[in-house]
Amino acid sequence: MKFKNIICILFDLDGVLIDGQPLQVKSTIEVLKNYTQCTNEVKLLVNETITTKEKLQILNSKGLIKKKDINKIYSQKIKLFEKIALKKIKCTNRVLNMFKKLNQENFKVGVVTNSNGKTAIKILKKLKIFKFLDILISNSNKIKPKPNPEPYNLAMAKLKAKKKNTLIFEDSPVGILSAKRSGANYYKIRNLNKLNFNFLTKIIKFNHENL
Repeated sequence: MKFKNIICILFDLDGVLIDGQPLQVKSTIEVLKNYTQCTNEVKLLVNETITTKEKLQILNSKGLIKKKDINKIYSQKIKLFEKIALKKIKCTNRVLNMFKKLNQENFKVGVVTNSNGKTAIKILKKLKIFKFLDILISNSNKIKPKPNPEPYNLAMAKLKAKKKNTLIFEDSPVGILSAKRSGANYYKIRNLNKLNFNFLTKIIKFNHENL
């Protein structure tokens, strides 16, 4: 199966390939309990889809945590999230077969996430799809995070993919805004369990008429 226009597909991680947001929230709250009172205000902030460091900086600006504790909280949260995620997340045929077929069809494929790079690699290996990726962009790339378009722009630049030939799959308002600002085509995932190769090809055919 060949497509004339879409040759590059970029996926977000949390909310697209894994149901990671609840685990992100849980791990952040658990660590914060040791540093501040987890009021409804704090919980609402933690549920936002901005990066953990941005959340911690906001909590610091409100006087709820100390500036000197930000890096410590961040490191502890990453370790806890990784521990929970690697235990809970499992490889599924739905995701694995999708990446296998994309590889067979010679698509350029990448994952673009605001998550910690080392943790993202471990998760992608647990899903058994890391070997099928042409690129991984994470916070380890030292660029501005989503909703800035830099993560997606960097991925397309490294893959030498044109925006009109790229399709991004995102789920959150922050991710959608990043994708939109990048100038590439994008599609909002509302139910990650429906994302498989057949679904993917239908979306590509749909976008094919509009590229």
